[in-house]
Amino acid sequence: MRRKIRGFFFVAFAINTLLACNGAVAQELGTYVDGNALFADFMSTDPQVRMSGAQYVIAVIDTVHFLSSTKVLRVPVFCVPAGVQIGQARDVVKKHLENHPEERHYTAVSEVVGALRAAFPCPQSKTK
Repeated sequence: MRRKIRGFFFVAFAINTLLACNGAVAQELGTYVDGNALFADFMSTDPQVRMSGAQYVIAVIDTVHFLSSTKVLRVPVFCVPAGVQIGQARDVVKKHLENHPEERHYTAVSEVVGALRAAFPCPQSKTK
């Protein structure tokens, strides 16, 4: 259990570090985007702002897949099934943020990872 928790925080740190390097993603908060900012993007009436929220979710998914494929992550964080559309992944995260406003002050990356992990858990390994 401790290893899984440590792995989760490592993923959040790695993704935050990669995303923080992008000035467009780091906008108003200087370094990190929190769940409030991501939720505001999802709720915006401006289609470009709403799309930036979806792009953030895609960036997290792509970063986790990259870290998994390069063996930086030894345990899968979430397992998004083939065929899941960008809008569907965005909707999962948006619903999580709607249902858990008490968590929106956490980093957006941790909220995205938590939402996707809850919605798309990986099958348990049979070799324990």
